[in-house]
Amino acid sequence: MWWFLSSSNDSKSADKNTFGRLRHPTFVTTLLLASIASALVFPLTGLGSPQISAQPVSAPNGSIGRGGSDEKISQEAAATMIMEYATHSAVWGPPAWCQVRQQIRVHKQQFSGAGKFIRGGQGTGKLNLSIEMSAADDQTNELLQISDGTRLQTIEQLGEQRRRTIVDLLKVQKRLSRKRTYQDRIASMYLAIGGPAESLRKLTQQYRWQSLREEKHDGQEVWVLSGTIRSEAPERRPTAMIDNKIFEPNLSGLQPTEAKVTIAKPTSGCKLPYWLYQVEFHRFADQTTPLNDHPEMRLTIEWANPKELTNDQLTEEHFLVTSTIDPFDEETELYLPPVQ
Repeated sequence: MWWFLSSSNDSKSADKNTFGRLRHPTFVTTLLLASIASALVFPLTGLGSPQISAQPVSAPNGSIGRGGSDEKISQEAAATMIMEYATHSAVWGPPAWCQVRQQIRVHKQQFSGAGKFIRGGQGTGKLNLSIEMSAADDQTNELLQISDGTRLQTIEQLGEQRRRTIVDLLKVQKRLSRKRTYQDRIASMYLAIGGPAESLRKLTQQYRWQSLREEKHDGQEVWVLSGTIRSEAPERRPTAMIDNKIFEPNLSGLQPTEAKVTIAKPTSGCKLPYWLYQVEFHRFADQTTPLNDHPEMRLTIEWANPKELTNDQLTEEHFLVTSTIDPFDEETELYLPPVQ
């Protein structure tokens, strides 16, 4: 689910055929689908929405205060804290709907995708993400990810090729203390499976968030955080197999080396605090791949125009996982927390 934006090499070896395919529109669209699949929300059931204490409040003069105290911390520590709170909020936040937009530019080609995302929120574990991709050869490229709160199903349709994966969310829950995942930002990351929560889980670990500034985004006060790719894992992080794969060598030459995120500040009147509005990735052409290729790449993902929903606006049909005889890849093991 993560191979494009992941540092994991997996079975995708960096051979000449792979790099040749980078210039093929269908393959680039495949990368687009894979990247959206990596930006995927899984909250724990039955506990409701948490009250987050000691939230970051502002970043005057390059520092940030905690909960009204006089304590000041570095920009890097503050930015990392904001990423952790954003992941926690994406897992435990209220029901919401948004538009999804994505654009990728690589080898002077540009491709785009559009769709929608719904999360059940409030610990239900329910989500529905659908997106369609453009392709120069007019083939059908679609992504569907849906969870009824017990099982997460992902279907990628690339022309005539179809891939289906399953994650058993209940098995993940059984490895965790409910109270701890409710209260602890790092522990809650084990529940960030799918949707923007999974994207934030990965981003928090994979990039060193070295700076932040305050701006406005569609009238909402936001933080804009900038980071560069890490050479080693941070000290505070989840350690499931999917997290460890982030730090495996990536030989594809497509690993974005810089990232920028836009996150809503929890100001008065903000209905969706810590909402992830946008992620921008960049790899410069002067950064050589293992095969001396120079693919400059820009990728933008927008979780745009979010709206908080009420429970009566949601129906079971929004999160219905349909039965199918299609074969599937079981990915539950990747997300299992270590045995305590």
